[in-house]
Amino acid sequence: MGQRGRDVGRAADDRPARVRNRSRPRRPPGAGPVITHPKAEELTEAVAAWIEQIRPGLDPRNAFLARVAANALAAVTRELKQGPHAETAAQKRMAGLLGHGGPFEELNAELCERIRSGEFDVATPGLLEALRANTMEQLAIDQPSYRHEV
Repeated sequence: MGQRGRDVGRAADDRPARVRNRSRPRRPPGAGPVITHPKAEELTEAVAAWIEQIRPGLDPRNAFLARVAANALAAVTRELKQGPHAETAAQKRMAGLLGHGGPFEELNAELCERIRSGEFDVATPGLLEALRANTMEQLAIDQPSYRHEV
């Protein structure tokens, strides 16, 4: 193999290894750039858009599987965007019904237990409204095209 006639190009502030970082200004830890993008929902949207772009050129079976994958990504995107708000709102409604706060999972488990035991029923003030609101918010995430009758 032949020798190169010249050095490979270097970045503007690059130095040979023996020089190290002596001439670079010292930055405090964490002073570098903060990467804020892409966010998870942006990534899922981008992949879903790419799938929809290539889907027309696929054979029927793979086109169907691509549509399933794109729909799954759309559901994940909606969950990432709307899920935190829906959970917080449901948590507040359940706390109001139960008379105390707590983590979503614990409030949900307690509400289910009170309904199962018969302590809460259709006559419990605010129960049906809270359950309906919780359900409609979850449906908006899981099945946004669902048309409900109120």
